[in-house]
Parts: sequence; structure tokens; C-alpha cells
Amino acid sequence: MSSDGVAETTETAPVAPSDPLESPEQVLAKLEATNGSFSARGLRVWVTAIAIVVFYLFAGHLAQVDLAKLAAGLPKLWHWISQAWPPTIDEVPFFLLRTAETVAMAAIGTTLATLLAIPMAIIASHNITPVPAFYYPARWFLNALRGIDPSSLRCCSSLPSGLGHLRACSV
Repeated sequence: MSSDGVAETTETAPVAPSDPLESPEQVLAKLEATNGSFSARGLRVWVTAIAIVVFYLFAGHLAQVDLAKLAAGLPKLWHWISQAWPPTIDEVPFFLLRTAETVAMAAIGTTLATLLAIPMAIIASHNITPVPAFYYPARWFLNALRGIDPSSLRCCSSLPSGLGHLRACSV
């Protein structure tokens, strides 16, 4: 501030961009000067890229990917795709019936699970359980269920009814 209370402003000259009239040789020389140096970021990018390539090569070897078999299967795939187009609507009623069955099974399963879960939640809750002696056995049961993989539970619960053509688990 100046002595008369008016704020002083200092103007700074704008930073001049690089000369637009540089010759192509000068621009090329600048590029070569910057590209010849190694940087930590560039090294990190290259190491990461090499690690990714090595990972996928190892994964392909471990999974026994055979490109010749894949190429031999392409005509079969093309045949399957060509039969899918144009689509036929002959089986639409069958698909709608199966879709309705799936929705019905989901609704019944969700309702039964809810009817079983509500009393179990009340018994396993420490502050509202009506019978305190059932608290710990209910918690143990729920902890045991949490420790079982959901796909194993799915397989066991689908054994009585089966999965039709998509049977994933067999005994």
C-alpha cells in the first residue's frame, strides 16, 4: 500500500510462449534433447508394462491356452452364430414359461428365507431375544452358515429339485 492508502498494482509481463517462428531443426533438436533422458516415471511405466506382459504369458501357459485349438473352433463358432440369426420366435412361449417359473421360484425362495430369517434374527439379537438361552446357539448357527461358501449352499439346496439342463453340482 502507498502512503495515501491506495493499493499499488504491479503489472507483470506475460510469459512469452516459445517462438512460433522456430525452425523445424530447432524444434527437432529440443525434442531429441528431452527424449534422450531417462526418468523415474518412464522407467516405472516400462517395468509395469513388462510385468503385465510376463503375468499374461505365465497365465496363458498355466491355463494351457492353445491358439491353434481356438482357431480351429472359430468355424464352429461362426456356424453357431449364423444359426442364431435371424432369430426364430417359435420358442418364445416356452421361454416365457421358463421365465415365469424362474420368477416364481425366486419369489417363493425369498419369502421362505424371510420367514426363517425374522425369527432367527430376533433370537440371535442379544437385546431383544425372548429366550436368552437360545441366544448363543442361534449365534453359533448363524456364524457357521456365514463360514460356508454360498456356492456350496446353492449346490446342497438345489439337490432335491435339480437344475435341469444346467446342472452344476452332482452327488
